[in-house]
Amino acid sequence: MPRNSDQQIRSLCESIAAVGQTSPIDLVPDGILLNGRHRLIACFMLKIKPEFRTIDPPSSLDHVLADTNQRDYNVAARAWIALQIESLVRKHCKAADDKKFKRLLANRVIEKDLDIELGDRRPLRINKDERLRAAAIRMAGSTPSAVRRLVLVQNKAPELVPKAICGEMNLRDIQDKLDKIKANSKDGQTPRRKNFGSHQQTTDNATDSNRASRPSPSATKTLSTKPSKQKQSSSVGRVAAQTKPEQASKPSEEYLTRPLSNGLTEYHQGDRSAILIAERTDGDSSCWKLLLVTPTTSKFVRHKTQTAAISHLKKFLKSN
Repeated sequence: MPRNSDQQIRSLCESIAAVGQTSPIDLVPDGILLNGRHRLIACFMLKIKPEFRTIDPPSSLDHVLADTNQRDYNVAARAWIALQIESLVRKHCKAADDKKFKRLLANRVIEKDLDIELGDRRPLRINKDERLRAAAIRMAGSTPSAVRRLVLVQNKAPELVPKAICGEMNLRDIQDKLDKIKANSKDGQTPRRKNFGSHQQTTDNATDSNRASRPSPSATKTLSTKPSKQKQSSSVGRVAAQTKPEQASKPSEEYLTRPLSNGLTEYHQGDRSAILIAERTDGDSSCWKLLLVTPTTSKFVRHKTQTAAISHLKKFLKSN
């Protein structure tokens, strides 16, 4: 699932702080996180105990997609979900090494209905005369043109993908700008991609125009040992005040970062993400708390020093 914007997470924090967590976080029987990653992050930021429920749906994918269909995702976000479904099925089919998946992996039309066992009790159905990507687009409620545009943006300007998913930029507008850059390059002019940053917010449809979203920088930054200085909202800032971090050497590796509410920063690499926060304990002592999230698991880890926490965070992101 695509990451929510900083504004969306801020709004979620404010809602939970005001009325509590109204929807529990879904876990499967073996404890793996199934649905509710952003609610878990919000509870962590607010320092409140999350509410969980254990479910055992016939199909985990169907369960998550049902929740997706009840949300107001924009065009780019649904295209992103379609590509993630396609990637999931491709990995499964390659691991199965079955001849019946040959046409599917080649993205060719299949000759009869095909059921794919993903480990759930309900198989994934690819319909006759359908390609894998077309099936993924159908499941995500997307369109072929939106997926083509998103793939183009991923190949030419991957740093703009989060902006499109959050509704800060329109896929069609991005494609038009990339086409202009290409045309200028052919004419001997120097491309000026930095203009993307000042692009006026546009939307993919009428619904998205009602939803304002604060820019969510996704440019690669060096992992800092100090929390980013962001303006805190009054309702959330009272709940999640941070202690002053101790000094530690800055790691040389670079990761994608995104500032969150309350001065926190989310570090992510590939499909892994982590949030680091200083937590005051008894007296003047403090500890460093990590939330480590993967597509299938999430866990909290505490360290006595910031150096140990940073080291753990780096190893976690490197193992992606």
